[in-house]
Amino acid sequence: MSESFVSVPTMIRGRFRLVENSACPSLLSSSSYAPSTAMQDLLGQSRHAGDPVLRVLAEMDRKLDAIITLLQRESLYQDFPMEGRIVELGAEGLVLECSESLPQGTHMELLLLPGDFTWSAMSVFAEILIINQERGKTAPDAKSYELGYTCLNNENKDAIIRFIFSEERKRIREQKASAADEANK
Repeated sequence: MSESFVSVPTMIRGRFRLVENSACPSLLSSSSYAPSTAMQDLLGQSRHAGDPVLRVLAEMDRKLDAIITLLQRESLYQDFPMEGRIVELGAEGLVLECSESLPQGTHMELLLLPGDFTWSAMSVFAEILIINQERGKTAPDAKSYELGYTCLNNENKDAIIRFIFSEERKRIREQKASAADEANK
């Protein structure tokens, strides 16, 4: 991935569909798959945000949103028929590995499906900028594509940036722990 922006290695499942351009409407309906923010709004406005009952309710709300997303998987598979893995995620683009042979300049809508419920399913529009000639990491027949976002709303961009910072913090903690283990030997 280009060094012009920060990105982190990852293994996020993704589904995608080809589109003519990024002006196409998203098939990911915000009302169907996106998490509700009512509980987050309530917590943000409440002067009792530290209330354990409210925290439990907020966590239940988040989990129910994740369950609803999983239950709608069949519809997602029809709307986004191709699958791949996002092996690198950045604020301005990503690296997708899949078995499809796609030409440079191909536009697509990608559905990012994190396995740990860091965020609910997210849709981004992107264009293939570079086709990597080396084999992919995820499967022997996988092809690797560097994509740049062509349409990314602020909410999704913020979620991606939070994910990147979270992954970087994890990596730093692991490096510190590893260095401490080596020093103790």
